Amino acid sequence: MAMTKKIKTVRAVTARPSPQKESLLSMKDLCVSYGDFEALHNYSLELAPGEIHCIAGESGSGKSTILKALLGLTSYSAEVTGGSMSFAGNDVLAMSDKERRELLGDEIGLIAQNPAASFNPLRTFRTQFKETLESHGRELDEHEVFHVFKTLGLPTDGRVLSSCPYEVSGGMCQRVAIALLMLLRPRLLLCDEVTSALDVTTQKQVADELLRLRDETGMAILLVTHNLGLAAYMADTISVLLKGDCVESGPVGGHYRGGAPGVLSTPSHDYTKKLLHDVADFEDDLRPRTAFTSADPKAVELSDVHKTYRVRDNEVQALKGVDLDVFRGEILGVVGESGSGKSTILRQVCGMETPEVGDVHLDGNFQYIFQDAYASFDPRMTIRQSLYESIRNAAKRDGKPSQRGSRVPEYDKRIESYLSQVGLSPELLDRFPSRLSGGQCQRMAIARALVADPEVLLCDEITSALDVTAQREVVELLVRLHDELGLSIIFVSHDLALVHSFCDRILVLKSGEVITCGDAKEVIQHTEEPYTKQLLDSVLTVR
Repeated sequence: MAMTKKIKTVRAVTARPSPQKESLLSMKDLCVSYGDFEALHNYSLELAPGEIHCIAGESGSGKSTILKALLGLTSYSAEVTGGSMSFAGNDVLAMSDKERRELLGDEIGLIAQNPAASFNPLRTFRTQFKETLESHGRELDEHEVFHVFKTLGLPTDGRVLSSCPYEVSGGMCQRVAIALLMLLRPRLLLCDEVTSALDVTTQKQVADELLRLRDETGMAILLVTHNLGLAAYMADTISVLLKGDCVESGPVGGHYRGGAPGVLSTPSHDYTKKLLHDVADFEDDLRPRTAFTSADPKAVELSDVHKTYRVRDNEVQALKGVDLDVFRGEILGVVGESGSGKSTILRQVCGMETPEVGDVHLDGNFQYIFQDAYASFDPRMTIRQSLYESIRNAAKRDGKPSQRGSRVPEYDKRIESYLSQVGLSPELLDRFPSRLSGGQCQRMAIARALVADPEVLLCDEITSALDVTAQREVVELLVRLHDELGLSIIFVSHDLALVHSFCDRILVLKSGEVITCGDAKEVIQHTEEPYTKQLLDSVLTVR
């Protein structure tokens, strides 16, 4: 039996109480503009206490703009140009900045997409929890904190509270931010892509905990996400945005609700149908798999690799005797929970770190593509300048002279040839990274890697922050580049369905150890290994 069938039948959503009739949040014909550009057109929403509403759509569709307008976080170039908005019967647009700030925390809470930006990077979580709770008239109770930590799969020995944000992973930082909001228990919780940095097991834990908190407190949740599986699992209603317009809205429906009709089960708009088509599932096959043998040439070899991190007085064994071969021309998917050692393997391969024990051999030039495409570019340099720098570094690596100058025709020709391969216009080259969309920036990061003529691509969660359409475009691009250039690719991800759709083999990590490694279809569809089955059972699916 295919694993997809098993996944659909093992989970069930418990019955939820019907939302109360009164409206907690009301938006009518809301319009928001950035200068002359109207980013949101006549958006309307009625959200009742205890209701979960999802806002879905591709990057730039206006999803986060709705949250910013509610919180008053629009920048100097943005303003609400039409419509009305009220919370608990109070006109939000008529409130002063002080009055709106008083709503935050006890009344309205926000879990942002980038958790690192939510915390002071140089102060411990304990200090920041204490200050936040005291500002709302409450004292820090570490027993209560550890109870919430336990439900989110966080360590309860005090080391997380004693850590600063820069000392923990992005996924762990996100869970800490969620824990703080759970302690505050606001009447309305705004979730902006809260699971994009989380592995599938933690996504499921977070979703279940938010549902439990909603059932206990009657808290309403406004969920902005590109994860339609999460929307299908959590939300009661959904609205789909396209370029600032709401193209479809209504009950979610779907297999978590016994096949009830709804937007995600019986979509009416072509754009919604396209979104659902672009969601990777365990029946997708974007390319034929290649079978390799031990006699085939290898691009990467790891032998008995051990790596330990020391943070303050704590030691964490990130890798425990990892053996790994990546063949020339192979696409290897690496999956596992946050903290399992996925990114640590990439850092060993590229030499950013060295193992205490074991050997690492890389045959060929590599390029590393980072999870946060924006952060991987210098914000003070144009895209052209960044790509020039990559070409010069590659020339130095190969012992060739590199040219200097504000414009180098040879470099421009080379860059434009790769831009055409990743489907981007040369007009973007003189923009700064902040002026690109998420999908454009990630494609540009791939182009920057390609101009350095790599033989091995190391991809670290490069699709986690992208909407489903951009994810599919990036993966199809990698497949095409692999076929045309003969690249070897190590693709680290927590999206098991996406990895299954195009990788030759899948390696599963747990707590720094290789649990299983084999043919992608065999690992996903026929595994009997308990931890791998647990990961698969945690996947939130649309269909």
